[in-house]
Amino acid sequence: MVIEYTVFFLIFLMIFDWVTQNGITSAVQHLLPFVRN
Repeated sequence: MVIEYTVFFLIFLMIFDWVTQNGITSAVQHLLPFVRN
């Protein structure tokens, strides 16, 4: 449904805004250990 896509898009925007505020490099450093494991 359209509502589900809208909620997913809003959550994606919130995460993207949080990542850009905290710095993309720091977010990558936190995510790399999980990807390698």
